[in-house]
Parts: sequence; structure tokens; C-alpha cells
Amino acid sequence: MVVTGVISLAAALAAPNLSSATGDWSNIPAVERRNNSDATAFIVDAIESAVQSGNCKISGVSGKRINLEVPFLIQFDTSGAVKEVVVGKLGCPEVEIAMGNAILRLAERGDYRPSGRNDVGWYRGLLDIDSN
Repeated sequence: MVVTGVISLAAALAAPNLSSATGDWSNIPAVERRNNSDATAFIVDAIESAVQSGNCKISGVSGKRINLEVPFLIQFDTSGAVKEVVVGKLGCPEVEIAMGNAILRLAERGDYRPSGRNDVGWYRGLLDIDSN
């Protein structure tokens, strides 16, 4: 029982951080995109759910039409593992978390990779969501 608790604690401590922020990220190198995997369906569902529940109003979302470009940052450690994901603020934590998790999954699958152009491991990207 103690061993399980230690493993769970270690896994929790190793989990990447997810957060949201704003800023000028133009001086940060672009993340390398290796595959064309798409997390749009998962994110669209989260956005529609948040808007329909009345929890959030998001610029770029009108009825069933979603047209968003959301900047994000990913920090990789020296082994290429994801340490942190930062999603551009939308004013809706529920959707920001869904986007952060989707970006994290894509990075963990290898769809987003560091290019080696940034010693501290930070890279920027843009998540483009366009649905009817």
C-alpha cells in the first residue's frame, strides 16, 4: 500500500503543468509539427458544452460556428518529455483545460516536438479550430 502511494505521488509530481496566459510569444521558436493528427473534435465538444451550459462566452464562437486561433506554448525537458503547456487565455477555464490536455496528448504522441532551437525548451504553436 505504501509503495502504491509513493508511485502515485511520483506520477503526480512528474505530470506536466497546464496553465493559461497572455503575452507576446513571437520571440519563442515555433514547435515542430511532425504529424497532422487532429484534436479538433475533442476541443469542439468541450467548447460547445461550455457555451451551451452558459458557463462561457468565447469570442469566435457563435451558435454551432467556431472559428478560433489559440496560441500555445510547450516546454520540453532535455529528453523531449513535456514539462508544461500554456494555452492562450480565452476567458473560459473549462475550454482552456480541454485545449491544454489536447495539446499535451499531441505532444506526448510526438505530433509536437522540440526543434532544438531553444536551450530552455520553450516552443510556441497555434491551434486553429474552424467548425460549422
